[in-house]
Amino acid sequence: MKQLNHQKETITMYGNLLVNNSEKLDILKHTFPQWVDYWGSDVVLRIRGSLAHETIQFCNSISPKVRCLIGSNFLQWRKQTHFDISNLKSNYIMLYLEDHMLSINPPNASNLIVELAANEIQVFQYSWNQQYLKIAESLLNHGSKVDKASISKRIDKSLLVEMMNVESRHLISLTSIFQRNFFLKLLDSPRPYLRKFNPRTPFDVEQRPNNTWFLPLTFGLPRSELGICVDDDNTVSGSSAMSRGLYNGIRPTRGELHHSKSSTINLAWELRRIVFGKSVISFIPLRVKLILTSIIFWPTYITYTLQAPILRLLDSVNAVFIAKRNLK
Repeated sequence: MKQLNHQKETITMYGNLLVNNSEKLDILKHTFPQWVDYWGSDVVLRIRGSLAHETIQFCNSISPKVRCLIGSNFLQWRKQTHFDISNLKSNYIMLYLEDHMLSINPPNASNLIVELAANEIQVFQYSWNQQYLKIAESLLNHGSKVDKASISKRIDKSLLVEMMNVESRHLISLTSIFQRNFFLKLLDSPRPYLRKFNPRTPFDVEQRPNNTWFLPLTFGLPRSELGICVDDDNTVSGSSAMSRGLYNGIRPTRGELHHSKSSTINLAWELRRIVFGKSVISFIPLRVKLILTSIIFWPTYITYTLQAPILRLLDSVNAVFIAKRNLK
């Protein structure tokens, strides 16, 4: 299904993955070839974990355009990713996650590449299609640009507040295609200052729905489904590939309701969905959700918030030594 035929590469698939069990490797073997074939572009993978060598051997066998790196030189995922991305020349970076597969009928890749560049889209959400339908509707109601493969809109603070009152989804998430320069800016930023996730993990890069420091931002969504999470319904029952019978590999232990079980608040949202048949808890304002979630996770917030600047300092020192070593 190779759809790209550009004189110059404008997108690179990049993944910084921890593969430490056969379950993750089995999913990767299902999803990775699909995305490689879809984009037909260069791929750079950094693989860590106990199954790194086996994973690299498989990925290298898929295409000569795949380049694999092993291990990590830095403590933070975002620092290592920044180091790797800095050496790439593509205009756009598709952040590959092994647990998101290509949809059955994705939009044309060539059209999508052209539209990303033409509309100067900085962040393009490529998965969780059903979860982002309300945001897509909100963008359409505010005069977004509609093309063959995408919809896009320049978002400022006032529009973000209005959108988040409709649906509190992340604008900056891992399941994104990033404009390279914007991605570098994001990776280099110390934000969020208050950490919900371990600063060593990729989730540390995601920005909470009410964050505005990166605005204005040109945001995009596919007009039709592009990516599908393999094993997580993420508050929309029946939306994952596993729930829809589109994935027949090893059944992941995480399960379709992973996000629904991640906090007390999400359990309440899932209960409300079961009772009222809706996937979004609209009666709880976003500000209240964030406050309640912060109370539940306050020990984690304190731990990770204190860790972040220390890891950042250590990685900065390490970067100096790596630079000196490379000059020799």
